[in-house]
Amino acid sequence: MTLVRSATIEDRAQLEGMHLAYLEALAQHDHPNCEPYKLEDKWFTDRDRLFPYVVSDGDEVRGYMLVFGPRYSQAMGFEVDSYIHELFVCAELRGSGLAQAVLEHALQERPGTWVTEVLESNGPASRFWARALAGRPGLRDEVRGAFRTYWFKS
Repeated sequence: MTLVRSATIEDRAQLEGMHLAYLEALAQHDHPNCEPYKLEDKWFTDRDRLFPYVVSDGDEVRGYMLVFGPRYSQAMGFEVDSYIHELFVCAELRGSGLAQAVLEHALQERPGTWVTEVLESNGPASRFWARALAGRPGLRDEVRGAFRTYWFKS
């Protein structure tokens, strides 16, 4: 059973562990702008502008997605309603549908325009996003340096 919900402060310890695994996976792609950073408190306190989600396989949290609202999206240089900052599923469950489940949940919960950026060198992530967004309204993509940027609508 797959369960997707908004993350709470009670999820913080599990999310920090997964966030470290996300950063380790990202570091494998040797991109100089991917510096390690902490999972900040504001993800759990700034609920009007930041939207953290967790996904479980029924028993425990197995992945997460961090979404910026419009104000933070604009700070990143995008005039959209939502910016997907991170999406991560534990390695042993990749391909199980958990990433798609958390994405679909967020798209239903937050209608509007979206953007995400994916390192081109990250083959698994690139393939996921190409499949997950195929046929999505307003879909367009563009390579910007080391990243492929996807714009779409929910």
